[in-house]
Amino acid sequence: TVSVLNWGEYIRLPLVHSEWKAAMLRAVLAAAAAASAAAVFDPVVIADANFSASPAPWDARFTGIQPLPDLTGQGVAQRAAKASMQHVRGGQFVVGDPFLAATLPGWAPPAGAKVTRPWVTGLASVRLLGGLAVHNASDDTYAPIYDWDCVQRAADGSLVYNWTRVDATLDGFLEGEGLRDFLIVLDNVPYAFVAEANRYYVSYGLASPPDDPAEFAAFIGDFAAHLVARYGAAVVAAWRFRLGAEADGPRWGPPWANYTPPNPPFVAPNGRGGKYTSRTSGYEAYTETYIAVAAALRRVVPHAAFGPSNMCGLNSRTLSWLTELGRRARAAGAALGFAAASEYSQWSHDGLAPVAGMGNGASVMQAMLAAAGEPKAPLEVHEWGWAPWGKWDPAVFGTAATTPTGAWGAAWNLGSLLYQRQRGISRVLHWLDAFDSTVANRNASGTCLPGTTWCATTLSGCVPTCRHAGNPLVAALGWLLNALQHVAAGGATLSEFVEATPGGGVIGAVKGTVPGGASYLLLHFAPNASADATRRFRVHIAAEDAHGTDCAALTVRQQILNRTTSVEDAIEAELYAAGMKTPGTARNVERVDKIATAAGLKHLAARAADWTALNRKSLQFTAFEGTVLPAAAGGCDLLLDLPESSLGLLTLMR
Repeated sequence: TVSVLNWGEYIRLPLVHSEWKAAMLRAVLAAAAAASAAAVFDPVVIADANFSASPAPWDARFTGIQPLPDLTGQGVAQRAAKASMQHVRGGQFVVGDPFLAATLPGWAPPAGAKVTRPWVTGLASVRLLGGLAVHNASDDTYAPIYDWDCVQRAADGSLVYNWTRVDATLDGFLEGEGLRDFLIVLDNVPYAFVAEANRYYVSYGLASPPDDPAEFAAFIGDFAAHLVARYGAAVVAAWRFRLGAEADGPRWGPPWANYTPPNPPFVAPNGRGGKYTSRTSGYEAYTETYIAVAAALRRVVPHAAFGPSNMCGLNSRTLSWLTELGRRARAAGAALGFAAASEYSQWSHDGLAPVAGMGNGASVMQAMLAAAGEPKAPLEVHEWGWAPWGKWDPAVFGTAATTPTGAWGAAWNLGSLLYQRQRGISRVLHWLDAFDSTVANRNASGTCLPGTTWCATTLSGCVPTCRHAGNPLVAALGWLLNALQHVAAGGATLSEFVEATPGGGVIGAVKGTVPGGASYLLLHFAPNASADATRRFRVHIAAEDAHGTDCAALTVRQQILNRTTSVEDAIEAELYAAGMKTPGTARNVERVDKIATAAGLKHLAARAADWTALNRKSLQFTAFEGTVLPAAAGGCDLLLDLPESSLGLLTLMR
């Protein structure tokens, strides 16, 4: 109690009292440590009985597809085509970059890749066809970017195709990154299919459905035929196609709702400074277009999977709409090759972030597939990430929260994924960043590995072995994906479990077993990002996994991600102590450029080498710091303490 009260006073003190604050912080931490040492917590016992066989892979087949929309996707593809240390940036690396071998040695790029993005093996081509616009907020107008569209309507009413941009984008991912797992997203209808009077806009551009579903479907058939001619029937047959993005919202006609009087009509910007008004739900236009496009694709690529939009409102309100979509699709012979949803972080009544509800929409997707006669089609999440629009507790997440990272963010990620998988989700496509380039953007050469060469230019003959953009920090999601890669390595037999604890917390684990060894990824999560209670985990290793009862001969190694080992948490703590955090971010740990002031960014850049080294250290195995004991019933017990919220990766072998 004293610790909590003192901490509450501490965080309210003005910065001028920095010396007094430092002294109080030392006292508070000492009191907290003493209280923690004296406290008695029920241990978390983890044994084989807790685990069930994993329902889906944990490798790139589960999280390997990343949506890359419009201009962003084009830029990544262009850099992939160049395959140069002077051009790649962000999470993209030239194959053979020393950074990958030193930092992420377990990552194997796709076959034939010239450049690679760790943990990415596929592409969701969001907003590929066109329909982009530039918004002028001063008069609420939208200027269409006609040059982006791959089809234009000629003066005589005919359609003129131009696949050049689409080809260049897909070529870069195919030939540069070696990607083969493609989800071709047919969203943002090109302007040629929507009369100006029928157009309305959202932040992503044109959101109207095509005026003539049959004409649009014929265009999609021609598009698919072009893909087959360019890449081959066998290649395109392995791709998947999806109609729309969150089409049950306002992005393929008005949201699926009742707009008849006395209900208000749907209203949206018409792009010309006025309003578009409708009393017709977009459901009918979407369903008619889906059936028409399904027929067009079936004629050209009969073996390619086709499915409906990722839906953003999976609840009892949309259940009837979606089951009716399934029934009509079945009657028309339009298969549903998968069902998909958008899943963003959920908030509780007190503004915290529980994970137990993630994936609850799966039952609605299952009902749609059952109505379509496709009960075994996969359930997927095609947008997964954090909801900055949520009603978050400002004392915990700040008032300017975007996407929490660090140890808490990584724990939220794993808890969220475990619950989604428990409900039948077999794939997750994510928006989250696996890397943070903030420090490298301000001191590229300072982030290079010792012994590598950074070149300001290659015109003088300098041969770079470090990217011109420098090396990014591996963020929380990257740490998690790297840990899951370790657990799944070597064709491991995978199992997992997740369960709730009082107060909305979660414990869980993923286990991988191979001949001669096993790995465990342990989770201790609290929905309150400022919670820090420590619990003891007792992991029981069965005799067959321990290969005998001589526990002293068992070699155990660890990687722990907590507030001490996470580079993002360390950066946040230093910024906070120095008074260099952006107002409104509280103690939230986010991407560095979101939480650091200009002075803070300059301060961090000066220590670029230190942050890079700490980041690399967090990804390396060290000796187990817990205790290994013989278990009374045979086998061995591993004892270790994990604070909220953290992850622990353990590997063991004889």
